[in-house]
Amino acid sequence: MSNQFKKLRLQYEYLVLEKEEVKEVCTQMGKEMDTFFSFHYPKEYKSFLELNAKKNTSKKTKKPKKEKQIKKPKELKKIYHLIARKIHPDNIDTGDNRLFKVVAKAYSENDISKLVEVADLLDIKTPDFSKESVYLLEIKIQEVSTTIEDLKKTSGWAWSHLTSDEEKKEFIQFLISN
Repeated sequence: MSNQFKKLRLQYEYLVLEKEEVKEVCTQMGKEMDTFFSFHYPKEYKSFLELNAKKNTSKKTKKPKKEKQIKKPKELKKIYHLIARKIHPDNIDTGDNRLFKVVAKAYSENDISKLVEVADLLDIKTPDFSKESVYLLEIKIQEVSTTIEDLKKTSGWAWSHLTSDEEKKEFIQFLISN
C-alpha cells in the first residue's frame, strides 16, 4: 500500500469520526435548544413549530442528485471477493453474517477504506492501489467533508457554541424573527 493511499485512508477515517462527533453534538444541542426554547418562549415555540411544519410541507422535495457513476476499480472488486470468500455466511468455518453485511454495504457504496479496514482485520493482503482507487478515496473524503460543513451550518451546532443564557435567548430571538 502506497504512503499516499495510507494517508488518504487515515484522513478519511478521521473525517468519518469527526462527522459522527459533529452529528452527535448537533443532535444533543438541538434537543437542548428545543427544551430551552419551549421553556423560555412557550407561545413562540408553538408558533415556530407550526410555521416550520408548514414550510416543510410546502417545499417541493428535491430530487437527489444523480451521483456520477464511477467504475469500480479492479482492486476494489478483488478485495471484496477475497473478504467474501473468507466471511460469506455460507462458509461454515469462518462465515460471519454481520461482517459480511458491512462488507457488502461498503462494496456497494465504493467505500474502499472500509474494505481495506476489514481486510486488515482478517489479515488479507491487499493489492496495490491504482489511480482510480486513490481518486475514489479522494471523492469519499470530499463527500464526508461536505457533510461536516453542512452539519456545522445547523442551529444545533451554533447552539453548542453559546455559553450564556443571554446568548441563547438572543439566538432564540433571532430564530423567531426569521
